[in-house]
Amino acid sequence: MYSHFNSLDDARNVFDRTPDNIIFVWNAMLKSLVMAEEGEEVLSLFIEMGRNVVNFVSFSYSYALKACLASSL
Repeated sequence: MYSHFNSLDDARNVFDRTPDNIIFVWNAMLKSLVMAEEGEEVLSLFIEMGRNVVNFVSFSYSYALKACLASSL
């Protein structure tokens, strides 16, 4: 919700305070960062997901790919 109102800091705050970050929460944060055109932050979070042994789903890969494409332009 916060990302739709251009409040990325609030979205990140909720993400950081969520005790059990399930894949839905991770993907919501990735989507928020993609929408805000924060490509490097998307990739950093994607790497963090791997380090935290979060199982990636197709949406996770999609957001990471969008970040790569946006950063190469």
